[in-house]
Amino acid sequence: MRGREFNGALLSRLRESVGDETSLIGFAGGAFTLASYIIASGSSRHDEIRQFRARHPDAFASLLDVIADAVLDSLQYQIDHGADVVQLFDTYAGELAPADYREFLLPLHRWICTGVDAPVILFVRNMAGRLDALADATRMR
Repeated sequence: MRGREFNGALLSRLRESVGDETSLIGFAGGAFTLASYIIASGSSRHDEIRQFRARHPDAFASLLDVIADAVLDSLQYQIDHGADVVQLFDTYAGELAPADYREFLLPLHRWICTGVDAPVILFVRNMAGRLDALADATRMR
């Protein structure tokens, strides 16, 4: 057993072991954070991802969409195998200007948060002044 199959089996066994009295939390990285690792090897300065976005806006949007699809699938898989709640860590998304967050990531965060069959905890670093945007992302359908 490898990768995803192993994780599913592990979550299922863990769920059986702890029973329904204990909550299990699944998790995944968010689209912007994972794109940062793909484009810039996870650099915390984000210059490379900004340059990539400016030079290749269509490719950047496509990359975020592909990653968001995979993240949604991964989170739902974890729920299907025993997670009660999932956490989406898009740590670097807080580096975006508020308008860029709303344009590029809010729709993806909203899609992921409303697309899984369990509660979602959304974590984005440096968003204290923009909590309204996070609240908008996690509003239920």
